[in-house]
Amino acid sequence: DIVKGWTPDGKQVVFVCASGTGTELLTMPSSGGTASPSVVLTSTTNEKNFRTPVFSPDGTKIVFAYDSGSSSLLGSVKTDGSGFTKLAGGATLSYASPSFFADGLSVLAIAGNSSTNYDQLEKITVATGAAVNVTNDLGLEATAIVNRAVVSPDGSLATFDGRIASGASRVFVINLSSKAVSQVTDYPSDPASNDTFPMWV
Repeated sequence: DIVKGWTPDGKQVVFVCASGTGTELLTMPSSGGTASPSVVLTSTTNEKNFRTPVFSPDGTKIVFAYDSGSSSLLGSVKTDGSGFTKLAGGATLSYASPSFFADGLSVLAIAGNSSTNYDQLEKITVATGAAVNVTNDLGLEATAIVNRAVVSPDGSLATFDGRIASGASRVFVINLSSKAVSQVTDYPSDPASNDTFPMWV
């Protein structure tokens, strides 16, 4: 299972440190201890607000979301800090919250016409940045994706936290082949409750 923020061997975690001067992508041994985190990448005035980093399945790259101007983009960088490149975004769509497919060749990302309304799913090839729309239809209940979509270990499904008409969020699953969407959670007795940040185990 590929867990967000961990290398496949479970020995490293990647995270974002935010301070008054910006954001940094950092890695750290999962064993913790007194060692200082390793700085992979530091934000600039043009590439800022790093968030939602994920390791590639082979542990050699990190894909993450960041802001440039008014757009939310995806970036890719090697774990040694070299080879930073814009992966997707900056034109008609904003992107966020990447999730790797198990083969490491592509990521699934939430997308939308603005960085405040993600209502689409896109599959992006990591080597080229080529994006293919997966769906613009999140089902009858979900109007937008709140935080993220995560690919299942076998690559056949994705789960996401979708905003429903009441404004609350619920967990959904989409079949990436048929595009059929199912709502997983619901609370008729507590309609104001929220479910967010789903993950596969």
